[in-house]
Amino acid sequence: MLMDYPGYERFQMSGKDEQGFLQFTCLWLNGEGMCQDHANRLPLCRNFPDKTLHFCGGALPPGCGYTIAEVRPFDRYLADEIKNTDNNGKNTDS
Repeated sequence: MLMDYPGYERFQMSGKDEQGFLQFTCLWLNGEGMCQDHANRLPLCRNFPDKTLHFCGGALPPGCGYTIAEVRPFDRYLADEIKNTDNNGKNTDS
């Protein structure tokens, strides 16, 4: 894989979380946790944290500084869908 993505050599496996997901640390971080080459960081780093991280069961590293907040909780979407569906199982919103 590193032959296809040589920039990923900066990541080192650091363990597994409680769910068994691999965890990595970046070797390019300085003592304050900042990227040493911020202007040339990988797209993966530029897009961090992607909201799919949360929905796939992942979590942000402790002390990351970012937060992922639901704008509208899923149970509200579900309640609205149930409300808009009649007894025949057809959506009445159309």
